[in-house]
Amino acid sequence: MNELFAKFLNCVDRNRIYNEVENLWRKEFPQTSRAYLAAAEYTLELLREAGMENVEMISFPADGKTVYQDKCMPLAWDATIGKLTIRKSPRPFAEPVIADYQRHPFHLVKGSAAIPEGKRLVKIITETQLFAGEDADGALVVCAPSTVPGAAILKTALDLGAIGLISDYYAQACRVQAPEAIGWVNAGTEGANWHVIEGDRPFVCFSITAGAGDQLRQAAEVGEVTALVECDGRRYQGSIPGVTALIPGRQKKEFWLMAHLYEPLSDDNSTGVVAAIEMVRCIKELIAKGDLPELEFSLRLVFGAEMYGFAAFAEHFGGNLSERTIGAVNLDSLMAGNPNQRLHVYAAAPGTPFFGNALLEIFLDQWKDKNAFPVAKFAESGWYDDDTLLTDRTVGLPTVWFIGREKMFWHNSALTMQLIDRRIFARICATIGTWIASVVTLNKASLAQIVRQAGAYGLSHLAIEYRNILQKGLSADEGSEQLLYRLQRDCERLEDFREVGSDPEIERQIELLQAATQGYLAQIKEQAPVTEERKGKWFDYSATVLASRVERGFPHDQTRLPRCQRRSLPDGVIYGPFSRVLSNMDGQKTLQRVIREAEWEEGTVFSETKIKEYLGAVMFLGKHGFLKVEYNQKITHADILSALQNVGVRSGDCLFVHSSASAFGWIEGGETAVIEAFLDAIGSTGTLLMPTFTSPFNSFEGTLNKGRRYRPFDPEDPSQVRVGSIPRTFLQMPGVIRSRHPSHPVAGIGSLAAACLEAQQENDPPTGETSSFAKLVEYKGRLVYFGCGLAPSTFLHYLETVADLPYLKDSVCRVKNKDGSLRTVYIPKNLPGDRDFYRDVDGNSKFFKKALASGLKMNESTLGCGKIRLLEAENFYAVGMKLLSQDPNILLCDNEECLFCRKYKQ
Repeated sequence: MNELFAKFLNCVDRNRIYNEVENLWRKEFPQTSRAYLAAAEYTLELLREAGMENVEMISFPADGKTVYQDKCMPLAWDATIGKLTIRKSPRPFAEPVIADYQRHPFHLVKGSAAIPEGKRLVKIITETQLFAGEDADGALVVCAPSTVPGAAILKTALDLGAIGLISDYYAQACRVQAPEAIGWVNAGTEGANWHVIEGDRPFVCFSITAGAGDQLRQAAEVGEVTALVECDGRRYQGSIPGVTALIPGRQKKEFWLMAHLYEPLSDDNSTGVVAAIEMVRCIKELIAKGDLPELEFSLRLVFGAEMYGFAAFAEHFGGNLSERTIGAVNLDSLMAGNPNQRLHVYAAAPGTPFFGNALLEIFLDQWKDKNAFPVAKFAESGWYDDDTLLTDRTVGLPTVWFIGREKMFWHNSALTMQLIDRRIFARICATIGTWIASVVTLNKASLAQIVRQAGAYGLSHLAIEYRNILQKGLSADEGSEQLLYRLQRDCERLEDFREVGSDPEIERQIELLQAATQGYLAQIKEQAPVTEERKGKWFDYSATVLASRVERGFPHDQTRLPRCQRRSLPDGVIYGPFSRVLSNMDGQKTLQRVIREAEWEEGTVFSETKIKEYLGAVMFLGKHGFLKVEYNQKITHADILSALQNVGVRSGDCLFVHSSASAFGWIEGGETAVIEAFLDAIGSTGTLLMPTFTSPFNSFEGTLNKGRRYRPFDPEDPSQVRVGSIPRTFLQMPGVIRSRHPSHPVAGIGSLAAACLEAQQENDPPTGETSSFAKLVEYKGRLVYFGCGLAPSTFLHYLETVADLPYLKDSVCRVKNKDGSLRTVYIPKNLPGDRDFYRDVDGNSKFFKKALASGLKMNESTLGCGKIRLLEAENFYAVGMKLLSQDPNILLCDNEECLFCRKYKQ
């Protein structure tokens, strides 16, 4: 391969491809739909100049509603004006125009909408001021330097009335080396979608230098800052092109060279597009010279929008590509000269086997150009990140990625042509091209030799896995299963060589791997320590769950769901092990087995917390039809009712319920079934109360709010409820009423609901004598902890209020009026700071230890993976007040680093 590399390098025209990168980069620079079309047309021109004949431009919808593999295509967007001019500031700006699209397109965030009147004078406030409750209506919010200008902050700002954001986040990393750099904001949206889509609210967002950001924040913190905003951005339904070319081989099955268009950065990704074309041109030239055999497999170049465009291409060519393709390479962010850049190589992940992974290992070991840029990392288990996501089993395109990582400049205007080193760029083209050539020209004549080498690497993988198993001290059963999974992966890779042709060497190497495995298994059985079988509540529960995929591609944008039902998924789906869990689902293996396979691929063991997170996501995706999930252990309405009766709930009870829907496992009927079981348990004469607390605080104990959950209290918006999905569902049920308190409203239904809720005014203490907690004692009510443990014991704050403890402090909240305007509400004796019982687990906090030993009566029953606990309000009150009189500090924590509790201990 070293000889081939030298010929490849000699074939690469470094000056021409440098110029082509610059031309493409300049065409993509405006980041508009018109620019996208120009870039696609230029790419088409480059393909034809390189001698490609089967060249095609495919028009995909840019309508903000067409979906491919749960990736919603963007709305088309154009702009010519995007300008931000400081008009008033307590600190002078030497250059008042701090953003101007015509000066640099990165200043205006893609998707920004036109100001209706063309220009508007607006107030600028800081992110800190936004969360402290400053009026954001019609304002621009300048983000903190560390705040990613994405969904979390944009949605919040728009919710609070702002028209958009100003960010210098992507300029921070290089503010010393390139102080004039401007960040390029890609996914400036309100959700997981990378692009503005139909139904997204209009915004105007600007990207500025780090220096301008500092000056703007400093000015806004000391006085009023206003600016003139100008923007003519236009969102519309249009189209977005993809470009492809085919070079036929002896076989119709294709190897794809994928490089995304439409990011206006020199090495992200103009270099990838040009490199792909140059690699194919060189392969054709070397074949013509006789330096390479004829193509065994066809070559297809594929250029489109990152992730979204490739999902569209996959569907265009049939959806599941396993019968059409053998594999792919992702050419994105190549080694091209970016300072500190180091080469990382990711094999195709195991979701779809690929014989090219074996050739990749052979190549990297034989490659002698390591002095140019050594491989800093080789990930043999690959990943599913960005445009390698088509490796997913449901799509079937195993994709390798060579990427320059750890670079100094990323997603900002410093990524110019000056960072492209022609020598390095030419060498990475030759490097990747050499590996590609080894894949697409592999034929029956050389197959046996390559298969023997691949078998040797398989033996090496088994030996490494065996040593790791012994070093980790795994049990014989666990170690054996892990080793057998490693064997499966290597056998599948060898079997994939049958894409080239049938050869007895394939079966022979598989038999050698199997024989070696049997030897290792015998040694594991002899040497593995006797250890307890792995246990864990959620690990064990996952063995009762069977999940399979029902749609192609990883779930991502959740477009089938109303926006209010969409949720963040673990690892952003494709940026961590959750992608492995999804890809390995086949409807035959239990979720526990799939999780363990992901652990083995990652070389780690997931915590119970992580497994619960993955389980919750699987349940969510199953509930909404992204997955088909079968549960061997289901919790029914009858099970819940029985458990409530076992814990002591009786007809006619007045219950206050704290809850956690995720604590038990799969509940048939979800939150509604839980609520209905409670209502059935208490009967027509009972009363059911639930907390529906919100976060409307501007200031607390004299400290400005810094929490991002802040929203002015809106009694018409159930999404503000921050205490779980069961109360949120309860609040929306017919007949349920709610108290009017802004920060600690309680919802209820039943015979005593009005009596418990209507006395409290919006400016009363949240847990005072007018609150539902006082009424619980008066009406001999009971508190139920449905799966959540004792940590959310708001009733203890009622005891603090009665005892008039000094750390209950006043707060200022904002409330939304029916006409949309806001008013300020002063609330005395609110609940700031920390408490020891906030971290209670099974009654282990100071208070509950003493209370249970001092006569607090607690009933307990189990339900699935969770527990239900019940306390009598009268008993709770009597024991609690006695303990507080004996030790007023009992609810405060003993952590010396907790300044709040240190301050108020008596």
